[in-house]
Amino acid sequence: AEPKAAAESAAPKEAPPTSEAPKGWWSSAEFWGGLGALAGWGMTGAAIYDASFAGPEKISLNMTSVMIVYSSLFARWAWVV
Repeated sequence: AEPKAAAESAAPKEAPPTSEAPKGWWSSAEFWGGLGALAGWGMTGAAIYDASFAGPEKISLNMTSVMIVYSSLFARWAWVV
């Protein structure tokens, strides 16, 4: 027969109770992720609006380069997550 101590250690253990308070909207990943997505679509909308109604002289080569790098890094992060 198995010793009593070995049988007790093989039994599944319950998780300790957590004392964390429920998270509010300020610390919610879903809220900030949604806000980030909204901001991203807002930038896209602004770019389309500027490209449609402003002349090509309004397009900044520096800002275009920055946005390509930023978008590439974000796409890589989103792929990993």
